[in-house]
Amino acid sequence: MQKIATFFILTLVLLASFSLPTKAQNNILFSLQRHTYIEGDRSISIGLRNAESTPYLVQASLARLDESSGVKQLNNEETVPFIITPPLHKLEVGTYYDWRVMFSGNSQLLPKDRESVYLAKYLLIPPSQKEAAPNVDLNVMRSLVFKIYYRPKSLASLEIKDMEDKLSFRRDGELLIVKNNSPLYLVFDKVSIGKTVVDEKELFKPLPPFAEQTFNLPKNTPIDSNVEWNLLDEYSFSLEKQNSKLN
Repeated sequence: MQKIATFFILTLVLLASFSLPTKAQNNILFSLQRHTYIEGDRSISIGLRNAESTPYLVQASLARLDESSGVKQLNNEETVPFIITPPLHKLEVGTYYDWRVMFSGNSQLLPKDRESVYLAKYLLIPPSQKEAAPNVDLNVMRSLVFKIYYRPKSLASLEIKDMEDKLSFRRDGELLIVKNNSPLYLVFDKVSIGKTVVDEKELFKPLPPFAEQTFNLPKNTPIDSNVEWNLLDEYSFSLEKQNSKLN
């Protein structure tokens, strides 16, 4: 009888892509530091440590981020101006490995007044695990997704904490609309109106430079003229709580 290979893919999207070691389900460890490539740099690195008892074949690739959802990639034919190497690497038990992300595009074609964002995707493929059914190989694959920010050299010295006064807020029914008037991508840690807290999944959505982002509010969010919020800094720490007027 022919064997049936069954595959499950579990995805963890690290949309802030932030320095603290953390783990993605079980014991695959990584850094939460923001991965920012400054124009002119040779490369940046994104590493994983395998603290599990199972080796993994890691397939690395790049994509574009769907900013409207904050969790999906864009399926288009536009070329990502980076390469990641190696595309395949066996991450043995107890080992750490750094993948290099190198700029391969034309910087003249990218915006000079703001950041651009891309995704680095790691598919962790384990050895086949035979379950009770002798003719089925069960493979549970995990996918880690990190943001990569391209920053023009003229913006190299900017820090996220200095962008807090660049946000403006308005409400339209059950929607919170936030305008980012800064040149950097920003990410919320928490947002609340009154005692109602915006769902964490909504906060996966980034705040694109010089653009608006829309967040769905929980049902029955009270009418209030203020919104409280925190941004995440370059190390995934929450900045001080801010209070802003809702227009």
